[in-house]
Amino acid sequence: MYERLGIEAMDKGAGVKVILGPGLAPGLAGFGLLAELERSGQRILEVVGANTGALVAALWAAQSDLELAARVIGHLPWAQLARVDHEAENDALLEALQLLTRRMTFDQAPRRCGVILLQLGDEQAKVVQAGSLAHAVRAALSVPGLIRPLPGNPSAVCLDAGADWTSALTRTPRSDEETPWVWAHYAPTCAERLAWGASSVEFEGMQATRTTAEAFGADARTLAAYVAHSWLAVTPPAQHGSITYTCAGLSEGIHPETNALLAFDRAQEWFAIGRAAARAWLKRRGERKG
Repeated sequence: MYERLGIEAMDKGAGVKVILGPGLAPGLAGFGLLAELERSGQRILEVVGANTGALVAALWAAQSDLELAARVIGHLPWAQLARVDHEAENDALLEALQLLTRRMTFDQAPRRCGVILLQLGDEQAKVVQAGSLAHAVRAALSVPGLIRPLPGNPSAVCLDAGADWTSALTRTPRSDEETPWVWAHYAPTCAERLAWGASSVEFEGMQATRTTAEAFGADARTLAAYVAHSWLAVTPPAQHGSITYTCAGLSEGIHPETNALLAFDRAQEWFAIGRAAARAWLKRRGERKG
């Protein structure tokens, strides 16, 4: 099983594996997090991700320059890519992902990664490690109210794993149970939980969220309900190998309590937030070791 081991196991020098949680734009902090872990000399053996964490995992597996990847992703027209035209011959988001992953399959990627997603009709999410990297990531980015899944056979439609992203890992058999895992995920502020969990769009923060969501052509009510009940309410078990990050590092110019989840254009800032979170974790790890 995917074991969550203590700090002592991580100091054996055999390397670690990283789990990147979901979160739309905040999930892009995973780029900075992985870059900092590697810069510090931490050997990363595998990365598994959900939602935008899956995008980070795939580009890491393809040996992309992580800082450059964050810059490129920050300049993508996400509001346009989120609008899936089922009448169009090609899916713009999938095409962008194919370019970013250089059309690699999981087997062709120089590094090992996994993508957490849910297939419609299944009760439980799963970790995918075969087939096209781009198609797996495209499925993981399919979030109700924001990005529609690719059209096709309804029984084969895959999408974001929602609240089941942590359980998917514990259900997956592993042959290397002694390898420690590091969990990295977005930890929303209290104000953010309130805004996205609000039952009424009359409340000012939710109104700001609706305005931002509508710029993406999204259904704000559906998106807010999904985020509140699928992501913000889920926290992996507390452990030594857990890294969290918040929107506190974003510069002024947006309402972080309500709009951070769609701030894809702040990818470089998310990169810095992820890097800072990894530095803080490494410092704590060193203090515990000492």
